[in-house]
Amino acid sequence: MKKSNIGAIIRKEFNRFFTDRRLVMTAIILPGLMIYLLYSFMGSAMSDMYSVEDDFAPTVYAVNAPASIAARAQGAGMTLDADATVWNALGDPSVAARVAGAVDLDTLSVLFPSQRGIGVRGRLGIDAGARFRLSQLNMAHIGQVRLGGRVTLDDIGIDMPEDTVSLMVRGGVLTFGSEEGRNDSTSFDGLQTLRMVVTADTMHVDWKNQLRLIASKVGAGVRSDAASLGGDTTVVHPLAGGVGARYFEVSLSDSSSLRLHSVQSTFRIEPS
Repeated sequence: MKKSNIGAIIRKEFNRFFTDRRLVMTAIILPGLMIYLLYSFMGSAMSDMYSVEDDFAPTVYAVNAPASIAARAQGAGMTLDADATVWNALGDPSVAARVAGAVDLDTLSVLFPSQRGIGVRGRLGIDAGARFRLSQLNMAHIGQVRLGGRVTLDDIGIDMPEDTVSLMVRGGVLTFGSEEGRNDSTSFDGLQTLRMVVTADTMHVDWKNQLRLIASKVGAGVRSDAASLGGDTTVVHPLAGGVGARYFEVSLSDSSSLRLHSVQSTFRIEPS
């Protein structure tokens, strides 16, 4: 094939791509937007709920603790069951732990009101486990920690009036875990990887009176090299993921809007 023909094909495909708003939205804008919104809400909402004063000093006592420790906590809107088993306690302890239960956010928000007026409602369910050695609890070896779990989000609502931000999620499920990439045809082969997948029946976001997002049957997932948590910005770590929705609508403050049906987009970053 002549070079002129190849150039013509390339120009034709680029012209078709950049003149199709649906393609540009699903391939370029949608993945970045969903990841930004998910991480922004998780960081803003949870940091205020679980942060403590700088001078807070927790104290833990254990007297004649057996190798297997089981505990149950109930009250204040929470029902949690936890179980842990420890081996080689005098050396480099190995721990296998699991926690399951439910959290009533309506009750928690009444008992522990936010100083910033953040309102939280709904119910969380959790079933998670982890297996690790104590020496692995650092950023250099965090990829060797084996963890996995599932969090359900039933009618979750978050309202941050100071930031004019609100979120509503119905029928949400978050799954997460770590694993070693084996027999993987991608650049994850042989690496310790982390994964997270979020799905929801419906999602409604209002962002600073500038953007409104409505989505149904929405899902987003990401898989990354655990070494990326080490903070080394001189190395390109593999990253892959995708987002999709049966219905997706974005409205801006200038009354412009975009509606999409059955959208799906994937992305991948791989070292050269």
